[in-house]
Order: sequence, then C-alpha cells, then structure tokens
Amino acid sequence: MKSNSQRIAESISLALNPFFLLPFVFIIALFLTKFPTFEYQIKWVGVIFIANMFIPFLWISYLDYRGVVIDDTLAHHKLHRQRLKALIPIIMIIALEIILMLIFQKYNPLFAVFIGSFVVSVISGIISYFWKISAHMIGISTTITLLTLLLGTWVLWSVVFIPAIIWARLKLHRHTLLQLLVGFIVPPVVILIVFNYFNLVRW
Repeated sequence: MKSNSQRIAESISLALNPFFLLPFVFIIALFLTKFPTFEYQIKWVGVIFIANMFIPFLWISYLDYRGVVIDDTLAHHKLHRQRLKALIPIIMIIALEIILMLIFQKYNPLFAVFIGSFVVSVISGIISYFWKISAHMIGISTTITLLTLLLGTWVLWSVVFIPAIIWARLKLHRHTLLQLLVGFIVPPVVILIVFNYFNLVRW
C-alpha cells in the first residue's frame, strides 16, 4: 500500500512531467517570435499542438497500452534504454520542425528553442543508452533555462521546483542523486551555447 508521501511524490512527478513542459515552452517562444503574418503564427500554433502535444500523448499512451515501461525504480536495470522508445519519436518531431523552418524561414527565438531542445534531447538519448539520466530533471532544467532566456531572470524563482523534483524522484527510488544532478546540469550548458550562437543571450 502506498504511503501519503509516495502519493505526493507521484503527483509531483506527474505535474512536472517533461513531456508536458516542453510544448508549454514552445508556445511561449512562438508568441515571442515575430512572424510575417498572424496567420503564419497561427499555423505554427497548430503544428506545435499536433506535433508536440497530441502525437507524443498518443505515442506514450500506446506504449503504456503495449506494456512498455518507461518509468520504474532503479531495480529495473534496462529501463534507461527502454525510455528511448518514448524519446526518439519526440527527437524526430523536433528535427522535422527544424527542417520546416530551414526550408521556409528561420524565426527566432522559436528556431533557437527548437535547436536547443533538439540538442538536449539527442544528448539525453545518447546518455540514456548507457546510463539512466533523470528525464524529469532534464525537463524542468530545460524549461527554466529556456524561459529565463526568453522572459528574463525573474523566471529563476521557479528553481524552487528543483528540490521538489529531487525529493520526489528519490522518494520513488527512480534515480540516484548523481543522475538527478547530471540531468540538471546538461540543459543550461547546451542551451546557453545555442542561444549565444544566435546572439539571443541579453543578460
């Protein structure tokens, strides 16, 4: 029987699920991006809604239906590779969005957000093939980093969610402290390099 603390930890993990966080950042970046027409911007809203929200939701639901476990305790030693079944389609979707912008027109900061998210996802996938890095920590760290670069340093207050994620994932025996720490460090390093390349770091 689950304890109250385990239920709270599960609720935190669900609320801060990385598959929910990234589309949220994409939408914010979209409305901070200057498109040639409002109609063009609305089309990209549709692309993000379908490609980054609806399709991943269907895919994760399908994996769950087929009994593919992508979130389990540390005792499940092969889990880090199984998670790639959820991650690879998302990487492919972001890659297609990048290609679309390269074919038609690159609009920043949305294009930089796509590039940063893609590189973080690829690096996370490579690490996950060999080792279980924390996807939840990557998700919240990516979100905080991107929103800080997009909206300003006031967003850094959201680091208060970091201890909650650490506690929840340790409580559920999903990760070690090192796996959580690496998941926290990778996104800012990668995203700052990408945004600096596009001259979008304005602090």
